[in-house]
Amino acid sequence: MSVTPRQLLAVAETLQLTPSLSALRARFPALHFTACSDDEIAPQHRPAFATDEHALYLVAGGGGQCPAITDDFAAATGVVVAARADAA
Repeated sequence: MSVTPRQLLAVAETLQLTPSLSALRARFPALHFTACSDDEIAPQHRPAFATDEHALYLVAGGGGQCPAITDDFAAATGVVVAARADAA
C-alpha cells in the first residue's frame, strides 16, 4: 500500500489531536510509523509535510528491504514522525 498526500495530511491532523504513534497505528493500520527527532534525519532529506511540532517523512521499504526515506508517494509504505526540537 502506498501513502497518498491526503493520508499524510490526515496523519498530521491526527498528530495535532493525539500526538502518539499508537493513535496513528490505530487509525492507519496499513501504514508503518517510526518516531525520532528531526535532528536525527540526514540534512539532505526534506519532509513531505511539516507542522510546527513534527516533520513527516515518507519511507519506502519492507518485504525484506531496508526502509529508506523517499519523496515518492507511490513507493512509500510508511511515515517517519520526526519531532521538531524547536517545538518544545
